[in-house]
Amino acid sequence: MKIIQLSDLHIMPPGKALYGKDPLWQLDLALQHIEQHHSDLNLMVITGDLTQFGDESSYQALKRRLQRLDWPAELLIGNHDNRETFKKIFDKADYEDEFAHRSFTSNGLLHILLDTHKINHDEGELCEKRIQWLERTLRAHPHVPALLYMHHPPFDAGIAGMDRCKLSNPLTLLNALQAHRGRVLHIFTGHLHRAMAGQWQGFSVSCCKSPNHQVSLNQADPVLVYGADEPTQYVVAFVTPGQCLIHHQDYCNQAQTFSL
Repeated sequence: MKIIQLSDLHIMPPGKALYGKDPLWQLDLALQHIEQHHSDLNLMVITGDLTQFGDESSYQALKRRLQRLDWPAELLIGNHDNRETFKKIFDKADYEDEFAHRSFTSNGLLHILLDTHKINHDEGELCEKRIQWLERTLRAHPHVPALLYMHHPPFDAGIAGMDRCKLSNPLTLLNALQAHRGRVLHIFTGHLHRAMAGQWQGFSVSCCKSPNHQVSLNQADPVLVYGADEPTQYVVAFVTPGQCLIHHQDYCNQAQTFSL
């Protein structure tokens, strides 16, 4: 199964720029590259911060662009989003409750899209009700390998300003996953605006860059978070029930391919 991950689009109201760029135009560059090079994908997941302000006009603009795609796109929300406005515009009938989380099976895998949004906070959370939903979902598919998608990472990235606004209760998530070690193949995250991969408490994790702007790996300042005009990427994941392999795909450097 080929999965494309995008994250942290930060779509602005029409006519507005963010850090000197039009996030919708930046997204379009990524989608054009995907259409050209990875049109055989099975699934695209956008892991939160779909908009900068959570406003209806930005969600409508994003919806219009995604409706032109020839493949399915699943959306998560992040700290910059508005849960109620998002659900109003995208109108997913299979959201089970007041949260914007859902799950489905595809290609022999269980895909779990978490909602870590915490109203009026930059940090994320998985409250008791959301954790119970996650546990029920995993128990309902006891023999199916699982992929988790979430906006806020449960791990420290080594950037103090970002680590303060990660998932606020990572041990609660860890406790919910403990009984399912070996079948949770990977946890996809966003929020950090950086390409990284590794392990958290024995679980395979990765993070995706933003199409619009990145976070600098600045470890000297204990408070401020610095932006960086680094090259943009999206993730291409090749997943089977036995493995998950992550590629961070550059798409704006105009690199030429040649025969080796």
